[in-house]
Amino acid sequence: MKLNHFHIIPILILGSSASLWSILETRFLMPLLWMGFLSLFIFWTNRNEWRKLVRRILHVGFMLILVSLLQVVFRREGSVFLSIGRLPLVYSGAVREAVLIWIRYMILFMSAALFLQKPSFEIVTFLNRIGFSMRFCLLMLAAFRMIPSIFMEAKRVLFFLRFRGIRIRTLPFTQKIRAFRQFAYALLMQSMETVFATGYGIAGRGFRSTGAGRLPVDTPMRARDYMLITCSLMLSAGGLWMRSLLTGT
Repeated sequence: MKLNHFHIIPILILGSSASLWSILETRFLMPLLWMGFLSLFIFWTNRNEWRKLVRRILHVGFMLILVSLLQVVFRREGSVFLSIGRLPLVYSGAVREAVLIWIRYMILFMSAALFLQKPSFEIVTFLNRIGFSMRFCLLMLAAFRMIPSIFMEAKRVLFFLRFRGIRIRTLPFTQKIRAFRQFAYALLMQSMETVFATGYGIAGRGFRSTGAGRLPVDTPMRARDYMLITCSLMLSAGGLWMRSLLTGT
């Protein structure tokens, strides 16, 4: 089963619930459960995306290591975890917070990855259904179309610069400014062309940017969507129950 087979509402509920638990919870149990649930869901719906997700995590791993080291070095909470003689170096609270930072990052990253895997038109349709104006939705749709076009144009321009033997890093300062000016001009022309083409395509399909119209798209939820919502709510309810037991309230 693919991720696109699910409605956007259960994906939002899943991601929002996991993100809230990762931010507000100070214990390990619920963040670890949500991280495991998100990992299994991504691996079940799209194994290729799981591999991409692991690669992206490794790309930013150095920054997370730096943030964790700052927590370990400067945080002074809890009992002494590591010391040299009578000099305390690392406290248990610092280690605990450093691990929680990693878990929170994993949950937030996976929640964002789930949402960004949904088709752009489905996201715009959902915004239109919950009350956003047609003008705003059409603007969002044009932006979703424009961003990949600008990215591809940037890759194409950089490829032709390398093909001609131009290395921007090795150029003098004045030539760097000239190269970046030409680079920005090409991206501007591509973005304007994309916006005009998207506008003509939307107008040709009968949509107008004025008024409080609705996009004529019906995306009903299915049994698998209700099952995902139920699992998310049950996990949240179980977390609240366990939290009440631990706190004695």
